[in-house]
Amino acid sequence: MKLLSRLLLSGAALSVLPSAPSAAADYDAPLYVEEAPEYVPVEIGSGWYLRGDVGYDFKRDYSNIAFSIADPLDITQETGFDETKTVVSGTVGFGYHVNDIFRVDLTAGFLGASKASSFGIREDACAVEQTVSVVTFDQLGDPIDPPTVTTTDANADCYSESSAEASAWTGMANVYADLGTVAGFTPYVGAGIGLVYTPVRGSFNDRTCSASETVQTVAGVSETTTTQLCEGQTSATDADVEYPGTSIDRNKVSLLYSLGAGVSYQLSQNASLDVGYNWITAPGAESVAIRNDDVVVVKGMNIHQVKVGLRYDLW
Repeated sequence: MKLLSRLLLSGAALSVLPSAPSAAADYDAPLYVEEAPEYVPVEIGSGWYLRGDVGYDFKRDYSNIAFSIADPLDITQETGFDETKTVVSGTVGFGYHVNDIFRVDLTAGFLGASKASSFGIREDACAVEQTVSVVTFDQLGDPIDPPTVTTTDANADCYSESSAEASAWTGMANVYADLGTVAGFTPYVGAGIGLVYTPVRGSFNDRTCSASETVQTVAGVSETTTTQLCEGQTSATDADVEYPGTSIDRNKVSLLYSLGAGVSYQLSQNASLDVGYNWITAPGAESVAIRNDDVVVVKGMNIHQVKVGLRYDLW
């Protein structure tokens, strides 16, 4: 009986052994695959913005004046003046949001232009050779020879004109502090420093000298003839002589400073409308103006302006 039990156990063991490798072959071990990091696109231009502004200069350190212009061909009319100033300016530029409060930008633009002119009679502005010939008469009315002739150098009135023009071009670096946003409105303050380029062209006191002759007669006594001739003229009927005055043609670069404040309103995710005030000063810049009935070059600019602009964020 014991022998039979051992045989049965041995047979059972042998029947199990062949199936063990088969079971091992059918087992699939779990696969561990490392996940690739999620792709995040790089933002190009994040923090950068473009801007453009138009300004109106409502107050300068000089005032526009408009005189009625007389006919420059009629030298008997009073002196005429004209002065114009461009009150509209414009800038373009780009900037960067340093953080939620501070941003900086660089701008370039047109600050303004000025023109001035004057014309009319200028007293004693022409140097002439003056000849006075006096003929006296005897009791019968006949001239007594020889006449008395006196020749001297003198100054005579003549037609004169002056004109000049200047413009101003700027390049600036600005910094702003945004003071928080409420309902899409963001107030800010700012300051800037830069350079202003002011080319000035002008011609001052160009003169037109005319020959003249006057005769004064005292009946039965004398006759006085006064002739005034410019250099190159031989008689009172000669053509006028043109004398150029002083000319300037220079280009100047000066420091420019500004302070300002304003508010921007976010129109969309990227676009903002900007309305603000700027005070701009350039102590060394030049413009032209009428001063004391004459055209002069004025040094220094002091401008108050309001501006409207559009800012577009590049993200």
